[in-house]
Amino acid sequence: MNNLYGGMTALLLAVAVATPATADTLDINLAGWQAVGAVDNAGNSRQQVDIGAASTVIGFEFIGLRFTAGADSWLQDLTLSLTVPGVNQSTAPFMDLAPAAAATSGVFGPQSGSWAAPGAGFSFGAPFALANGQLLVTAYSSFLALGGETISLTVNEGTLRVIFQPIPEPSTYALMALGLVGLGLWARRQQASR
Repeated sequence: MNNLYGGMTALLLAVAVATPATADTLDINLAGWQAVGAVDNAGNSRQQVDIGAASTVIGFEFIGLRFTAGADSWLQDLTLSLTVPGVNQSTAPFMDLAPAAAATSGVFGPQSGSWAAPGAGFSFGAPFALANGQLLVTAYSSFLALGGETISLTVNEGTLRVIFQPIPEPSTYALMALGLVGLGLWARRQQASR
């Protein structure tokens, strides 16, 4: 009986430790967003969102995205960026994705895709953690149109889905603690029976 109890406790502990918190998502409507120039250009559309302290951004995807290249821009110039707000963009952790690989003007989409997906355009960056949970989403153009502050690209419709790993729930820690207590009791019984 002790071996059964100990085995079940060890299994419970293994499941508690091995099971990561499930990924969560946040959807942002991009309809009407505009890109003017480089990532720090004041004319770019951007939104700051809170995904929870100590969360880790692990990726993003666009759903039903359709946008139009304007001025002298090409479709591949639109870049969607996730980063830490209030930090120098050249040193902040980030994820960037240019949804189109087409070096043409006109309308792109509707199309869906994931960050770092093959053939989805170019992507840079890597997953990163947010100490205070604040995330900055920006649409920018990798090309500054002739004439300076001209709108380079306009998003007609689409959703940006941010995929993140939230900090584990207190119940996860409670389950891990329960497993550790059970394993300790089992070890103590094993030692006492010898």
